[in-house]
Amino acid sequence: MDMHDSTQMLFRYLSASALLGDLHGVEEDTEIASAAVEAWSQDPHGFRLCRILARALGGDPDRAQQALDARMAEQPEDGCAQVIQAILQARLNHPDWPSVLVRVLATSSEPVPRQAAQRILDLVHEATNSPGMPR
Repeated sequence: MDMHDSTQMLFRYLSASALLGDLHGVEEDTEIASAAVEAWSQDPHGFRLCRILARALGGDPDRAQQALDARMAEQPEDGCAQVIQAILQARLNHPDWPSVLVRVLATSSEPVPRQAAQRILDLVHEATNSPGMPR
């Protein structure tokens, strides 16, 4: 294993440790690992969104919402952040969460958030067999 492979493996381990820490609410260790990952990364945007999602799914919606609000203030048109907003709202049983995904489909030109939004709506439609879900 050369130095590049070792560095990549360490980066993956730190990323996974940070995300698992966010998922399980281990704040101190998570912050240390996250700081290292962000310092290493040329564009930590995707990692930060993954952290927000892990917090939302792990039961810390307040911290997830704070981080997401900061992200949306910087880039309100970020389709991936909007999809995560819908997931967070669904997790909190907010009744209007599907409308966030519909808005992503209507306004975003980014393929990744559009695909994610459509897939989530499709899964909910399949699970509920509800004819009223938007397509």
